[in-house]
Amino acid sequence: MTIHYLTVQDILWIHRQITRQEPAFDFAHLEEATFEQYAYGSSADPLAQAEKFLRGFIDKPPFREANEAVGTIACAAFLELNGYRLALPTENLSNWLSDTPVANRAEPLKDAHGGSVREIAKRLVADHAGLWQPAATTS
Repeated sequence: MTIHYLTVQDILWIHRQITRQEPAFDFAHLEEATFEQYAYGSSADPLAQAEKFLRGFIDKPPFREANEAVGTIACAAFLELNGYRLALPTENLSNWLSDTPVANRAEPLKDAHGGSVREIAKRLVADHAGLWQPAATTS
């Protein structure tokens, strides 16, 4: 089984897609969070690796803002690249992140569509933008 990974550049791109601005970040923490997707020893459990990957953005946040959103989209993209779909929340991302492990929220893809990290991440950002963008106000 070949595991597909995201790069630091992929993570920076995801941040820009979410925030629409250049990210302010701590490079050491960004690199550390990104490398959490790799398992020590045998990399053969994408669900466990995804959980560790997501936690890297929460435990040592590399960005000044949007760490939960970036970590969630990166984790979901990692899983899709590796044959799983992550059931993302419809609201309250913070509660969702603390409730249940990734393995209990992911299921194997029945029909993998493939695509690049950026294609997958762009779709995920668009489909779940309400989780991290303030709701529009009406006057």
